[in-house]
Amino acid sequence: MGRTEQWDRIRAVTAERAFGPLVIGGAAGSGRSTALTGVLRELDGRRLTTVRLRPAGAAPFALLRPVLTTAPADHDAAVAALATALAARARGGRGLVVGVDDAHLADQASLLALRALSRRGDLALLLTRPSDRGPGRGPDPTDCLRYEPGMRVVQLAALSEQDVAAVLAGLAGGPTHPTTAAALHAASGGNPRRLRELVVDGGLVACLGAAGEQAGPGTGTRRLCEPPGDRAATLADADADALVAAARLAWRELALDRVEELCRLAGWHGVGDQVSTLAATAALLRGRPGECARVLDTVHPGRAGGAPPGPRADAAQRALTRAMCVGLGSHRVGDAAAILDAEAAAPGVDTELVESYRDWLLAVTARPVRVPDPTAAANRETALFRHAALAALATAAGHPATAVAHLRRGLVAAAGCLDTVPWMTPLLTACLIDALLLSARISEATELAGEFHAGKPGCGWEVAVGIAALVNGTLGTPAGREVRAA
Repeated sequence: MGRTEQWDRIRAVTAERAFGPLVIGGAAGSGRSTALTGVLRELDGRRLTTVRLRPAGAAPFALLRPVLTTAPADHDAAVAALATALAARARGGRGLVVGVDDAHLADQASLLALRALSRRGDLALLLTRPSDRGPGRGPDPTDCLRYEPGMRVVQLAALSEQDVAAVLAGLAGGPTHPTTAAALHAASGGNPRRLRELVVDGGLVACLGAAGEQAGPGTGTRRLCEPPGDRAATLADADADALVAAARLAWRELALDRVEELCRLAGWHGVGDQVSTLAATAALLRGRPGECARVLDTVHPGRAGGAPPGPRADAAQRALTRAMCVGLGSHRVGDAAAILDAEAAAPGVDTELVESYRDWLLAVTARPVRVPDPTAAANRETALFRHAALAALATAAGHPATAVAHLRRGLVAAAGCLDTVPWMTPLLTACLIDALLLSARISEATELAGEFHAGKPGCGWEVAVGIAALVNGTLGTPAGREVRAA
């Protein structure tokens, strides 16, 4: 799957009457060993004798032990003995191909002997080695082949999103939703082994098969269902970290469909708590405050005052999400402010930052609040929320020109806060369009609106509409549904 170009290159090389060393490279888990097996099988079917060798340690000539009956004394003896032994196998004038899997683990002496026979034309050499060995791993014995005449390297690229979708369709017995395929592609990086660990070893095949039955058996597209609450971790730490990183990247890009699917995937593999704030905030931004509250209450029940336990860097974001859910989703602004006040008083928290969250929430809900000077803020995110709060107050007071200045400064600050609050950029952009219109700066507003309303993926138009519906209290009304649909 997804190897058409690589297979065409391999077949073009092996179709030559005599070819130089051919190396199949790729990341760990990309399918190098499977590719080698397939190539040797094809060559064997073309009346060629194939011999497959595997590294057996660093001792001289350890790789050649399956072929040689006795250990050779030196290089010349090894070349002579190896030529005799392999010639005996290639009966009837058949050509000879020697395949070495994970050749970077072979001993240098064996590869030099094979290289000598390859130079004489006695055999064709086919190797696999990783393309991501990294620094500090010691010398690579395959470097002795780097400048051999006719040396070719074929790298196995990662599977594309379409390839992953095709694999999932074959496993689940039907088409998979594009968002699910995109999420699994992001989580696996298109690596076949990691994809197998996520889908097969992680037990998601049955879930994909059952969750997509929408109109009856065999219909609809498959999506991930919600994981059970007692799932234990099934991934290695590195793979779990990669899954969480994929969810955070999707969040940064405001790809909310992918965020939600990756959060479900994390839940299936026992690391859902690491992305629970993303899942809750995504639900809130899409107009589902009830689901937002359920996620927060399930994963982070919280202490008195509503601020959840956990690492301080994440707790502030969870407190903001909970406060938005309570203040905007349920219209209990006083309770939302209390949540943030309790979080601001917790030990080890960035008090200024959390207080800026509170000031913004009060300002956008038309509550009186005194906002400190943004230029005195200790970090960019604090300045961002202060500018946003001052812009909301200025707009409410009928001073759109002042709001424009604060919104533009806020957008500059928001560009450095995409990892935590990427939704602020589209929200401030929408507010800036309104403020420019109120300031009678029609051409500026029109130009900005044209770019924003183009609806490019990740532009955040959906997010801006969703938050506006929350702030205006129209989420559950027909007008709110009409605005969100628009």
